[in-house]
Amino acid sequence: AKAVRENWQENTNRMFYTYAWGQTANGDWHDVFRGDKIHSLKGFHWIYPVHEILDSDEPQNIVDFERSLYLYHYQDPTKPRKYYLDLLKLGAEENPDDPHIRVLYAREFIVEGNITPENTKKAIEEYLEVLKLPNIEDPRYELEKLHALLQLALIYFVFKQDYERALKCCFKFLEYDQTYRDPYLIIAGILNAKKLYILAEACLDAAKKYTYQHYTWIERQNTFLDWLPSVESETKYGLGKFDEALEALNKALEFSPDNVEYLHNQNTVLKTCLDIKNKQEKKETE
Repeated sequence: AKAVRENWQENTNRMFYTYAWGQTANGDWHDVFRGDKIHSLKGFHWIYPVHEILDSDEPQNIVDFERSLYLYHYQDPTKPRKYYLDLLKLGAEENPDDPHIRVLYAREFIVEGNITPENTKKAIEEYLEVLKLPNIEDPRYELEKLHALLQLALIYFVFKQDYERALKCCFKFLEYDQTYRDPYLIIAGILNAKKLYILAEACLDAAKKYTYQHYTWIERQNTFLDWLPSVESETKYGLGKFDEALEALNKALEFSPDNVEYLHNQNTVLKTCLDIKNKQEKKETE
């Protein structure tokens, strides 16, 4: 509040900042993106029945704090979400040509608690319709376009095991922007599933070298937490680089210490390393 007061000038009517939406059980912040809801009382109004955003027809005089000002959101886990789907459907029907509310509606079908085969199908259909909207190529909706492609890639990969369609969405995403980490991680996951570990390793190297955190809402919750090291551990294990696989798993467990899959994989890698050590020692004694 002090920073806002000190930087609010007579003609200022809006401020941008960094917004941290939620925390993992381990205390790491996720869904960190640009916030824009500090505004003057006059000249602004809210649109959409849920996930409201600010709109204004007047010139905006903005102070942008970027990452020097954080607003932390402490979630209420008891807050019901059961009305969101109906409200987002209403918003999409009221604004059928608006890519933003349409992608939020599509996303709601596959949030935790809503995932069913039927809802997954509906999410795919809605995202595909968004990508056909006349204004989807408008620069104002670049994030919505990228979000739709990324979500489709994840749905095809995770829920459908349709690797061809997932890869097409990832490559289309990369045609627009090669600096987001998420599509590289999906591609590496698909390559791991195909046991193409050398290619997966190259893909992960590219993800580390050419990408960075954008602080936009389309980045996944765990993009810069446990996702990369978890994929990397599988890649390194497939290549027989067991020490590196264990190092990557330990990194993933720093962010998700109670993840059952990671703990199981850690035990597997440790057992493999122990077996190799025992065989070496036996060979040396012989």
